[in-house]
Amino acid sequence: MQTNIFFNFKIIIFASIISLFSIFVFFRMDQVKDSDKIKKAVQTILRNEIAVANSYAMSKSLADLQAAGFFECARLIEKTNEYKRVYFDTFLSGKCENSPFGYLIKDEYKGMNGLVYNFNFYKNKDQKVIILEVVLYLLIILTTYVLVNSVKQYKEFNKSKIDLLELEKKNFQSINKQVTHDVASPLSSLKMMMGLLHNIDPEVKAILIKSIDRTYEIFNSLAYTEEAIESVDFSEVVDLIWQIINEKKISHKNIKFEFVFDSTISKRVVISKMSFQRILSNVLNNSIDSILSCASNGVIEINIYSSSINVPGDYLIFKVIDNGAGIPNDIIAKIGERGFSYGKKSDKFSGAGLGLHDAIQKIKNWGGLLYIYNNKLSRGATVEMNLVAHNK
Repeated sequence: MQTNIFFNFKIIIFASIISLFSIFVFFRMDQVKDSDKIKKAVQTILRNEIAVANSYAMSKSLADLQAAGFFECARLIEKTNEYKRVYFDTFLSGKCENSPFGYLIKDEYKGMNGLVYNFNFYKNKDQKVIILEVVLYLLIILTTYVLVNSVKQYKEFNKSKIDLLELEKKNFQSINKQVTHDVASPLSSLKMMMGLLHNIDPEVKAILIKSIDRTYEIFNSLAYTEEAIESVDFSEVVDLIWQIINEKKISHKNIKFEFVFDSTISKRVVISKMSFQRILSNVLNNSIDSILSCASNGVIEINIYSSSINVPGDYLIFKVIDNGAGIPNDIIAKIGERGFSYGKKSDKFSGAGLGLHDAIQKIKNWGGLLYIYNNKLSRGATVEMNLVAHNK
């Protein structure tokens, strides 16, 4: 399972810490700016009084500033005086030291007469600002808690899902191996009996034996999670297609199969030979069903051509064209979805909606594409498979 960066515990915690720190810095900077404003205001108002050391005027000005709400408590002391003369002090009330919502600011002023004054004041924070800061902290902490728990549940869910899939995979492999073992015996007996038949067309006999071998290969492949993918020469691809066509000819003699290809093509495609035959067989079965739904006979044409000649990275294009009933426009978009099936009547084992879905996925894994569309100039539909081709 690939874990998205946003679902990483460390990233969430780091982002939360940065957010909390940013909010703290923002409000402290705002606090410093507010303190600087008060200092400048006091310095401006007391400039003349400090210059002449008028104690009454200084006390009166500070009392007015406190009454105006610039600060809660203040203390102005003459620093250079041996006795540290106090000009103004409202800290004696004790209410400022006991308040948990304020902060103490210290400053120093110098008069023109050379005297230096210490000015300390206590500023209460705005309750609305305090509430906003606390709410932001709580929101970040709550969001972090929710995200961490969500990620934890997500990972636990995915781990359980993976464990369950792994268990299902093992059970599936075990069942498939048992099925393969059980089927192998009757298939071997059937193949042996085919060898004892002498009054049968040799061509038909060869086709039936190859069909038995292909059936066993399909069952045998179910026991393994990975199929053999290899580079297959064009001539061998043609042989694989002929095998499937000949099988269909035996069971559907009233349908004409036409196979058109350019024998001069010298390309290779990377496929699983067994899966390729299964896909082609399923596509032909769909065409046969479409034909039988509207008539007792018809034509299925298989065309192969190269999209370009002797150019690296081109495609081999396989087209299965039938003159059946075609596909309704509201249905064609759904074809290929897992579990969706349409118009299957001729075969009691058809209609599970898995064939084309599997075909699309397989061809994508081989680097190709599969298209399904109705014929424009005639009745019926076309299934087009584009497979990446390579030069020999």
